[in-house]
Amino acid sequence: KNAQNFWNKYTSENYLPLELNRHEISDLMIDSDDLNPLSIMVYGHLPMMISANCIRKTTNCCTHQFGYSTIKDRYQKEFCVYSDCKYCYNILYNSVPLSIHGMFKKTVRNANYRLDFTVENGLQTDSVIRYFSDLLKGNYSEPDYADFTTGHYKRGVE
Repeated sequence: KNAQNFWNKYTSENYLPLELNRHEISDLMIDSDDLNPLSIMVYGHLPMMISANCIRKTTNCCTHQFGYSTIKDRYQKEFCVYSDCKYCYNILYNSVPLSIHGMFKKTVRNANYRLDFTVENGLQTDSVIRYFSDLLKGNYSEPDYADFTTGHYKRGVE
């Protein structure tokens, strides 16, 4: 709350950290005002790690071009990796998106919502936008994507 009060003096909008749980979000929503609305990310593939050095170079297939590729872990889960060859770093994204669509009924009411698209194609992007648009209209249903994470929404960070 102290950080929120501090930043309200300098900004017109504040984003809630991804580490907050639903109780902390509710507490901050009570204290928010119309002059400095709170915004929250409700959908998106979160970066899990940023690594130095080229992932592609270690597999002898570096093209010196930025772009997306995938890697598999020992459980055969695919993770999208963005490689920036100009500065030689990689961003590894979670294999499932953050989606806190279940909170629309109770926790967040007067907020701005952010949908982050990184690895989705056009059809997936359109589907997610339509889904969250329907939620805002009060049409509650299940999303087209089966796998998702709620991040720290239920438990928070200790």
